[in-house]
Amino acid sequence: MSLLILMGVSIAILVIPLMIASRIMGAQRTTFWSCLIASIAAIAAGHSADFISTNAGLASVLTLALTAVCFCVILEVKYLQSIVIALLSYAIKYGMVVLTVGVGTLAHSV
Repeated sequence: MSLLILMGVSIAILVIPLMIASRIMGAQRTTFWSCLIASIAAIAAGHSADFISTNAGLASVLTLALTAVCFCVILEVKYLQSIVIALLSYAIKYGMVVLTVGVGTLAHSV
């Protein structure tokens, strides 16, 4: 049961920031399933970029470019919009993680 809860929370952490960012930027497809597929494609793009380049900086730029192409095709937006969607979703995910870790740290310190 806890495995199913963990999977649900993990999928929510992946998909919800992308749904928010794509709706902010006016994407054509903002449904849960299209955002889930776009998230999976972004993960594959990140692994592909790490495989192509051993330099971390170049791999990060390549990941952003490949993720933007995936978002452009799947979410049906322009390329520049998809770059902003990628950056926004990363920022929202980072904020969610920081908030989660911060709340967990406060709960353990009390």
